Amino acid sequence: MRKLLFSLALLAPVAAQATVYQCEVDGQMVFADRPCGDDAKEITVDPVTVGGQLDTGTRTAYPKSRSRTVSRPRAERDCPFINSTDMRRLTIQGKLARGMKPGDVRHSWGGPSVINTGKMIQWVYYHDNGDSSYVYFRNGCVTSWDGRYIQK
Repeated sequence: MRKLLFSLALLAPVAAQATVYQCEVDGQMVFADRPCGDDAKEITVDPVTVGGQLDTGTRTAYPKSRSRTVSRPRAERDCPFINSTDMRRLTIQGKLARGMKPGDVRHSWGGPSVINTGKMIQWVYYHDNGDSSYVYFRNGCVTSWDGRYIQK
């Protein structure tokens, strides 16, 4: 009799560990080994459906991942990297740096008055005081500029 009780006592924790409860807490689904709320539902988890070869002799076939090359725009490949902290500082100060992309220049200086295209792209900024500034792009990156940003 003692052996039987002892065996049952050993099996009790195993049965308790296999019980899983599902409930909603703060709008999120929660799974626990104890009732986790008033709406807790006891659920059954079948290890075979979880996947993997859990010593059941089953084999789960996983699809092979295909290697794919993500094509990035030329500007992203050719422009030197400018970290976000430096980019924010340049934008706030109304300054430019080699390697900026057109969107970065728009954030810093705004949209140009005129865009001239050709082998190199030139953005022209006409200012109210009669001055003008120029930004030059090659392959989508700032290569040089002449003049400065003038706040209106």
